Amino acid sequence: MNYLKLTTTALALTLVFSRAQAAFHVMQIEEVIGGLAGDTTAQAVQLRLRAAGQNLVSFARVRAWDAAGQNPVLLVNMGTDVSNSNGGDNILLASASFNTIMTGVYGASYASDFTLTNLIPASYLTGGKVTFEDDSGFVYWSLAFGNYTGTNLSGDTTNDADGNFGPPTVAPPTNSRQGIHFTGAFFDASTTNQANYALTSNPATVRNNQGNSFVVAPEPGSVALLAIGALTGLAIVRRRRA
Repeated sequence: MNYLKLTTTALALTLVFSRAQAAFHVMQIEEVIGGLAGDTTAQAVQLRLRAAGQNLVSFARVRAWDAAGQNPVLLVNMGTDVSNSNGGDNILLASASFNTIMTGVYGASYASDFTLTNLIPASYLTGGKVTFEDDSGFVYWSLAFGNYTGTNLSGDTTNDADGNFGPPTVAPPTNSRQGIHFTGAFFDASTTNQANYALTSNPATVRNNQGNSFVVAPEPGSVALLAIGALTGLAIVRRRRA
């Protein structure tokens, strides 16, 4: 009796764990911003749910790799889940510098969902790879760019029919306000990075899990300063008229 109960409990726990593990992997790396106006500390990675119910990202992490597909750097290990879980919902991962820039934008209630623990090394931005994977390192989506020459194979075919995400696409710019982004619909699978990705508009737009979109600012506080200047000028004009 006790053995039967233990076996049943173990099977139930295994099923629950398997469901949890399966509830984050149908995911795209939708956008990568490698820097803003020459500042390579201002970075963002935007994920997009390819199906509903894929919000249990506490089981997932994002890493960056060099041009040879070596020397991985953990960008963020997401320790919590996100609340919105509809297909097409986003998850915004951003560096502290990117967050500082964006919170200086006048009139924008900006917030990222996770702050990057580490940056994509500047030397990786001309040729490298960003992967979305589980906590054990099993890759579910891979985005290679620039002069990347390493492997593009993934261990899973849920998001790419042959498990090969290569060849690489164009590298994310660092001297503008652009990034690279997936050009297909949220439910689309990968074919190749080269075919699926292109430069964003300049400036790019980012979107968090709450569904709020934000145009990327040119520099910290610039829009706010312009607004303050405009208000100050208006006040001076009014005083002169008075």
